[in-house]
Amino acid sequence: MQASRKKKTIEVPGLPEWLTVARAYQTCDKVMHRKLAEAGLTVPQYDLLMSLMKKDGQTQQELAERLLVVKSNVSSLLSRAERDGFVERRENPEDGRGKVVTLTGAGKRLARRGWKVQAEVVTTMFESMTPRELEQVAQTMKRVRQALEPLLDAD
Repeated sequence: MQASRKKKTIEVPGLPEWLTVARAYQTCDKVMHRKLAEAGLTVPQYDLLMSLMKKDGQTQQELAERLLVVKSNVSSLLSRAERDGFVERRENPEDGRGKVVTLTGAGKRLARRGWKVQAEVVTTMFESMTPRELEQVAQTMKRVRQALEPLLDAD
């Protein structure tokens, strides 16, 4: 007669909470992609335009450091945005060898459309929370990020 086998489960403290955060992120990401697409934008395009709205006239290197895309994609992202009339590359007044990227009027209008989408998504995400709950979310996620950052440096 065989002894009954118990399934071995690995207990990991925080795993259910991690799954909750991961699923919330996935849902938010899907919503942002869909809503921005309806506004005529991809997430990387929106990130580029908003970075330039905050500080117009950045170099490609500055943008590569700020954007949420891998550095190798910045050049093609800029080329498409320039082709579509959303940005212009101009001579850098501080360094004649390089160029700075500036928004066109069309780029500013598209960025504002994207901003409305982001504002709608963020409002929907957090409208049921109290200011205290929002602060707790911010503090908790900051601690999570700080705990993970050393793992990035370990490589």
